[in-house]
Amino acid sequence: MEKNDVAYLERATQAEIDQRFHNMPFWAPKQIALLSFFFTPIFGAMLYLKNAQTIGDAYFINAAWRGLLTALIGAVLCMFIPGLYLVFYAVWFFTSGKEQMNLVDEVWGDKFVHKPWGKPIGIACGIFLALMGIAYFTRIYQIDWGALFRSVVSG
Repeated sequence: MEKNDVAYLERATQAEIDQRFHNMPFWAPKQIALLSFFFTPIFGAMLYLKNAQTIGDAYFINAAWRGLLTALIGAVLCMFIPGLYLVFYAVWFFTSGKEQMNLVDEVWGDKFVHKPWGKPIGIACGIFLALMGIAYFTRIYQIDWGALFRSVVSG
């Protein structure tokens, strides 16, 4: 019997699920969704992907990849369309985030091993500080990224 599919989760008894997933650590999807508002849905999509890989279900791994793609496309659109962030976050949340939250609530509730938040939040803060540094030096040295990009592309 293949235990890496949604059908298994639907027909398995709670004892089988508990035995299979006992001590399987992952990040809490509700907390991921909340932190994603501050660190962007890309942050949440990456953690949802890691959770899906830990769970090992092919359907949820594919859904997490789609969520990451949605997050990346939305981030690019937000760079060009001011004020789009709330719409972007809502689309990501309802197309990707909610699905994993529902799975975890139905299968585990709050009875799973929670992964620590230090590493992902530390990486997100590091990326934020790096982007702020780039923005600061861009302003001080008046770097024209558009001209730089065009010169690289045109050869």
